[in-house]
Amino acid sequence: MATPTRIPVKCDRNSTTIEGICKTTMLRSTEYMALYPKRGSAWDTRLNAHIAPRPHYYDADGVLRYKIWCGACAEYQRRDAFSDDLSHPSGKRRYCKTCESAKASQRYHRRKALHRNSVKAA
Repeated sequence: MATPTRIPVKCDRNSTTIEGICKTTMLRSTEYMALYPKRGSAWDTRLNAHIAPRPHYYDADGVLRYKIWCGACAEYQRRDAFSDDLSHPSGKRRYCKTCESAKASQRYHRRKALHRNSVKAA
């Protein structure tokens, strides 16, 4: 994962610094692309520059498919790694099957522990 770079920038928030210079975290364009990947086009209006194209692959039929971003594991993955959900514009769920399974397991164990504690208290 990219780490932000500390760059001295002129500011007036802290009057104790020399000539109003304070250290602020600024992102380079490569760091910005890694931390905030653009999902739609190859032009980023915030940076006003081209960014790396969206990852893609060819399926068994030779059709070009774009990978989908998983918000939980922060990676682009193939479309078959996601469950179907017709309520979303892409037709796939927001998180991949692996992340959904891990979240469901955590939820199950958390609820099981709460139930165990409530039974002991009663």
